[in-house]
Amino acid sequence: SPETSFQRQPRGRRTICVLPPSAVEQVKHYLDDLVSWKSGAKILGLSVDRVKLLCAAGRLSEDNDQLSRQQCQSLAALIRGVAIPATRGERCETANELLRTLVPARRTDEFLSAVLDGTLALYGKDDGVRPPGQFLMNRKSVVDWVSTQRAEVVAVLSVGDAAKRLGAKSQVMYEWADRGLLRTEHGMVGR
Repeated sequence: SPETSFQRQPRGRRTICVLPPSAVEQVKHYLDDLVSWKSGAKILGLSVDRVKLLCAAGRLSEDNDQLSRQQCQSLAALIRGVAIPATRGERCETANELLRTLVPARRTDEFLSAVLDGTLALYGKDDGVRPPGQFLMNRKSVVDWVSTQRAEVVAVLSVGDAAKRLGAKSQVMYEWADRGLLRTEHGMVGR
């Protein structure tokens, strides 16, 4: 029947898989939908690193180090859909510029959530072409939002400071961390 597939393996060669025409069309459609990280970033108007963070947060899915064009376009349309007409007198910059200069990379997903739920306004006319990263945002509201996010960060101690507070040696703190009794994070200087 024309809708069944079969495999055969000639002697000393690779396996040959014969697919029915409908399966071939599905594979072509699937492969046509895949785009590189750079193309996905262009669709969204963001940097490749920010797009990777959105993928890690579950906003986009990755397949063989590529993204789905349809997912990128859907997310872009969703972001463009919350844009409102710009008002005069506000100091606005592009969303991408504000992300780059004010928003820490680890806050990318929270930033997008704030835009989508209306906490942070996105200004511009949705022409369906301009990438969301090129829409405008009020600088002051982004600065205020970032300040609020920083205030919510839990205080962190260095290993040496924690040892002093507990009256223990630093080496003991490292051993406790290795055993899982303390949670550590690696910073720019160490943990």
